This record gives sequence, structure tokens and C-alpha cells, in this order.
Amino acid sequence: MFATDGDSEAIIAAYHHWGTDALTRLRGMFAFALWDTVEKELFCARDPFGIKPLFMATGSGGTAVGSEKKCLLGLADDIGIDVGIDDRAVQHYTVLQYVPEPETLHRGNPATGIRQLRARATGEAARSDALLHAQVRRCAFSGRFRAWQ
Repeated sequence: MFATDGDSEAIIAAYHHWGTDALTRLRGMFAFALWDTVEKELFCARDPFGIKPLFMATGSGGTAVGSEKKCLLGLADDIGIDVGIDDRAVQHYTVLQYVPEPETLHRGNPATGIRQLRARATGEAARSDALLHAQVRRCAFSGRFRAWQ
């Protein structure tokens, strides 16, 4: 029995029972990030068609996740990311009328900066020993991504 009418509670229950295999049981559009208190790991996932966006920003101060890029731009100084415009992404946007995933209009490489989690992908971030006593919202990005079926 759930305490609310929201779908977030169902996602948490599914992750609790099935772990990452819960993704094979989800239908529809979704993007979420869960902090696993047992594994001390942040687990992120996005729907197969990429309808719901999920952005990750990684810098020297840690990693932040948000459903909108503007949320991460507000944390740029805290997590130490470059928010300058990426010339290559502007070229993509000019020619294609969109920026291909995982890039965004902001500088960075696949391991740093603001990036969009690809459709049908998961991402994980774990707190490193150096950041063990840091704020919970800060974690070191492990860089592991994998597609799910």
C-alpha cells in the first residue's frame, strides 16, 4: 500500500525489490535519480525513447543531476563546471536544429561539464573516499554508463 498517489513511490518500491532490473518492468516516459543508501550510490535512468530529459553535471566539486539544465547552471560555481558555450554544439544546432545527446550547448567532455543522459541509458555516481564526509548532494562521478534492454 502506497502513502501517496504519485508514481515516484512506485519507482522506489520497484528499485527496492528488483534493483536495476526494475527498468525492464517500467513503461512510459520517465527520468529519475535515486540515492541508494546501502550501496552509497546514485542511480539515474531515462526512458527508452528519451522523452523525459535528465542532465548530469560533473566538476571538481562533485556531481549534480536535474531534469532541467537551468537547475544545474545555478550550481555551476558550487560544483566547478564551465558553463561556456561549446562551438561544436552550436554548429550541430545550426545544421541539425538540435544538439545530439549526450552533448549540450555547454563546454565539457563526456566525463565533465553538463551532459544529457542518453535515452535508454543509466548512469551511476558513487561517493569516493575523499568525499565521504562531504555533503550528500555532492558525489564523485564514476563515469559508468550502460544501455539497458
